[in-house]
Amino acid sequence: MEAIQLRAPGGLERLEIVDLPDPGAPEAGHIALIGVLTGPAGPVPTAGLTVRQQRLQGLIVGSRQHQQDLVRALNVLPIRPVIDKRFPLVDLAEAFRLQQAGGHFGKICLEF
Repeated sequence: MEAIQLRAPGGLERLEIVDLPDPGAPEAGHIALIGVLTGPAGPVPTAGLTVRQQRLQGLIVGSRQHQQDLVRALNVLPIRPVIDKRFPLVDLAEAFRLQQAGGHFGKICLEF
């Protein structure tokens, strides 16, 4: 199962968890992969994507400046990121284990 955004010609249609390749996904669709929780060995269904003429594109999220701009925006806008779990700094190793296992959806936060 992977989370994908299905975009309509006018913009974002929905965010969904689907099996890839999904028979219900639009032909010639574009699937943007942001982050890889499975690590470099995760399976990519290239045959199914090819048959449906879909495109899978990996994205790098941005620079330090982009992150600083985002933090400033979050301080003034009424939106918040999804936080899966918070750890005290002394439990840093446990936080890394959760991230490495791919057992989270959203941000993993450290409190100090």
